[in-house]
This record gives sequence, C-alpha cells and structure tokens, in this order.
Amino acid sequence: MDVASLLPTFGAVAFIAFTIYSANLDDVRGQPFQRTRWLLSLVVGGLFIFGLSMVQFAFVSQDIAATQTGRLVNLPEIDRTAAFAVLALCAICVWICVNLVMRPNARTLVTRLAGKNAAFNPQSTVHTTAIVLSLTLVCTTLGQWVLGGGIEGLAQDFERDSSFLISAFLQQLFWLFGAFLGIGLLIRRTPRDSARRLGLRFPTSDDLFAGFGVGLLMVIFVVGLSFIWVITTSIESVESQQSASRQIAEALDTLPLALIVSFFVATGEEIFFRGALQPVFGTVLTSIFFAILHIQYTLTPASLAVLVLSFALGWLRRRHSTTAAIVAHFIYNFTQLALSIVLASFTGGSA
Repeated sequence: MDVASLLPTFGAVAFIAFTIYSANLDDVRGQPFQRTRWLLSLVVGGLFIFGLSMVQFAFVSQDIAATQTGRLVNLPEIDRTAAFAVLALCAICVWICVNLVMRPNARTLVTRLAGKNAAFNPQSTVHTTAIVLSLTLVCTTLGQWVLGGGIEGLAQDFERDSSFLISAFLQQLFWLFGAFLGIGLLIRRTPRDSARRLGLRFPTSDDLFAGFGVGLLMVIFVVGLSFIWVITTSIESVESQQSASRQIAEALDTLPLALIVSFFVATGEEIFFRGALQPVFGTVLTSIFFAILHIQYTLTPASLAVLVLSFALGWLRRRHSTTAAIVAHFIYNFTQLALSIVLASFTGGSA
C-alpha cells in the first residue's frame, strides 16, 4: 500500500465527509439541500461516470502498459455482461438519487419502504444524503468486485496484499467516522446525545447475555449451513467460492490478532449499520445493505448467513442496544477465526 494509491482514497473520503458535514449544516439552519444539493450532484455524476468506466475497462486489452513503471500489467478478464449490469445498476441508482434530491414526493416513498419502526424524515438533508451515499457505495463495491475478477480475483488480491490488516482497520475507522459525523456529533448533538442516538452504553448483564447467546447461535447456524453446503456441492465449487474467506482467515493466524480484529470489526460495523443507519432506515433495508457490502461471500451460503446475522443483530439493536449487537458480532467473528486457528495448529497450518 503506497502513498500514491492512498491519495485518491483519502480524497474521496474527504469529499464524502464534507458532504455529510454540509448536510448537517443544512438541517441545523432549516434550509434543506441549499448547499448539499450541489455536492450530491457531483456524487451522482461521478457514479454515472464510474458505470461508463466499467464498460470501458471490459473492452480494453488484458495487457496494458503501466505508464509509471513501463512494465506490462496483466488485468483480470472482466466479464462484459457483468460490466453492463453494473452500468445499468449505476444508471438506476442515478435516477433514484436525482428523484430523491429533486422531488419531495419521492422521499415519502422511502418512509413506506423503511417501515413503521424507522425514523426516516423526508425533509432531512442528512437522511437523503445517507441514501445517495449508500447507493453509491453499493454500486462502487459491486463494480470493484467485477473489476477485480470476482471471487477468484478477490482471493488473489488477499494473497498478494500483505496490508490486509491495515486496510481492515482503516475501513473500521471509516465506519466510525461516518457514523458519528452522520448523526451530527458536535454539530447537532452533544457527545452524550450522540451515544444515546447510536444505542451505545456500558454493557449490562442483558446486553452480555443476549449478545453471547445470539452470537453462539449464529455460529451454530453457519456451521450447520456450511456442512449442508459441503455435502451437496462439488469440491471444486466449494474451494473456488471459499477462497477469499480462507485468505482472510490465514491472514489472522494468532488468537490475539483474531481477538483484536474481531473486536474492531464488530465495533465499527455495528456502530455504523445498527447504530447510525438502522433507526432511520429500518432493519430490512439496513440488513440488505449490510449483506451486499460483504461481497466476499457472494454466491455462497455465507451470504445467506450474513443476511440472517444482520437481521439477528438488528433485533438486538431494537430489543437491547447497539452494545449487545457488538457483543454478538464479536462472538460470531472471533469464534470462527479461533476455530480456524486451532484447526490449523492440529493440521500443520493447512486449515
């Protein structure tokens, strides 16, 4: 991971942060979309350009000259049908975003989709901005997955990239930053009000009991689902579809490291998805969004497990707190990683 590759990422994050900040200011001043409208227009325009770029990449030669190093760069073969599918998805999302920003009636439809337990406000610039940025993230995530060569390409990236752990921690910092900025920390809310809005509190006995219980039940569910999948699917298919997950597990080869990563991933994702998004958009929409972003599990039973897990975590958020959801998510992640590490120690590192 070099500085040159990080600069575009940090630039995009800075622009997103400024857009969220601007949306908060518009809501504080009671002037919906006055300033943020133009920033969201740039986001929507960039999303459409990204979709067009997908098709362009699908038609370029697989061997291109790297302008900086002078070496040939072997690109993964990009499925043209998938590239056009991403373009179509981007176009649909652009149409949705434009309508949400320009037409108040379109935003009222989101209230119905989110459900009666959601607090989506059609007049809130922050809430509409969250939809636009979420749809943009879905499109770019799926597009990058296609550009990377799908599941096999993702596994190769994990194998080549020794900075996986750094990327994982940076992603959790992104979730935390987005959550606290999105709810208006020090803009619309005090730190105490922000913690209350996110459902965060010191773990109670109910939080711990419910979190441990749901986490262990999900592990049992995944183990059973995986067993059924293995006995009903060819070995080649299983190996191909589990390659990315196996690379992640191999990168975390000690219990302390697995413990730390499990804690940070559970904390970052739960504060963002269950703490910040779910109260606004409801359990169903948040869970679907959560499952889509875990693209490494696509086309495997694990994708179903992630969706079920998200619904279970959403129930914990409503019934108890985000803290309970963090506990469950941590148990779910750490138990599976610990089992992989222990199994690898008994099999000579070939788990």
